[in-house]
Amino acid sequence: ILSEERNGLWGYSLDSPLDSDDTVFALRALQKLNKTINIDNIFSFYTEKGFTTFLTNTSPKLVFEPNVTNNEQIHPEVNANIYKLLANSHFSDYIDYNLVLKSQDTKGYWYSYFYPGKYYSTYLNLDIICTSNKLNEAKEKGLFFLTDSQNDDGSWGSPGNAYETVLALNSLAACNIFNVQFEKGIMFLLNNQSLDGSWSSSNVIWEYYYNQEPLVIWRAFDSNHVITTSLSVKALKRAIDHYQNKKI
Repeated sequence: ILSEERNGLWGYSLDSPLDSDDTVFALRALQKLNKTINIDNIFSFYTEKGFTTFLTNTSPKLVFEPNVTNNEQIHPEVNANIYKLLANSHFSDYIDYNLVLKSQDTKGYWYSYFYPGKYYSTYLNLDIICTSNKLNEAKEKGLFFLTDSQNDDGSWGSPGNAYETVLALNSLAACNIFNVQFEKGIMFLLNNQSLDGSWSSSNVIWEYYYNQEPLVIWRAFDSNHVITTSLSVKALKRAIDHYQNKKI
């Protein structure tokens, strides 16, 4: 991580533009490793309307529709990722709960720009809301969406898959919801673990509109099972911690 740092900022790789999303992933990882971090440089991406994903001189706005022009705007799941870092710092006042509200669909899920699907951004935003004990109505709408969209076999997604299931499970756990739906989701995970101990998914994890005409979209998959497995382990650990504490 440190070998790819560029003046306190990061990009997808050393050959890629600096961006706030990868910067926060790097900073949060270092934080979990008990490294001393300086988060001041994340404000290189800050505007009064929110954090942009890339450094830009444009007047940004919140967008949900992926296209080349919108890449330099403000994206809901990236801001939520940044807010998770700011929540544990003296910069928590920069969390814009109004932007969180604007990013939620009437059905309860949160829009996402770079990460396809309804569960990734929902997980990050519910984590922010439930940690802060704010926006109770938005929280209840989000939780209703999760319980209402679960499949009969305990999975989430269409078709049901481990990746979206663990995003939903971690969303519930972040809000301290360990109900019947949560338990069914955990059982789905346990019943769908690969022989090598991993969990896999064929879902598109991330996409980037590189060119509009002709249309070129870069897509990333969890080919090495790292993302789905790590999120699964996180959900299982939260379940174990909850039920062990409940017994005590």
